[in-house]
Amino acid sequence: MPDKKKTLEDKYNQLQSDASSDLKKLYPNKKTEIRSSGFRNPETQSGIVSKGSSITDVSLHSLDAARDYQIYINDKLSNDSELYHNVLWKNAEKNDLNHLDPKGFGATDLGHIGAVKEDGKTTFTRLLEKYPEINSDMQQFLMFT
Repeated sequence: MPDKKKTLEDKYNQLQSDASSDLKKLYPNKKTEIRSSGFRNPETQSGIVSKGSSITDVSLHSLDAARDYQIYINDKLSNDSELYHNVLWKNAEKNDLNHLDPKGFGATDLGHIGAVKEDGKTTFTRLLEKYPEINSDMQQFLMFT
């Protein structure tokens, strides 16, 4: 059962550790690495939207409430969806984090892990209910967008 007292940062750190450990077990004689990126400022998010890689000007990344993970085997980026499902998604769920719907954006954005389930309608409401400490960050962010 996930520990509700853990901070969001604690959960992301534990996900990184758990997923890295599982990946090493799957590839014991290879160099393995899981990289992540989190916070996006408004300019970066706007650039991603203009490239067509996102449809929203404000994302969970804008509040550091989502991260993108990439799995590397021998310094080569893996696009193996089963590997992401079995290593990253499994450990995200174990750490009370969420991947995207595998029948939607999760089919192409395998490494996206968020603090709450994303449906585009009530995502930010759920985020503030689950992590009320983010509210001040959100208020500050919205002032600058």
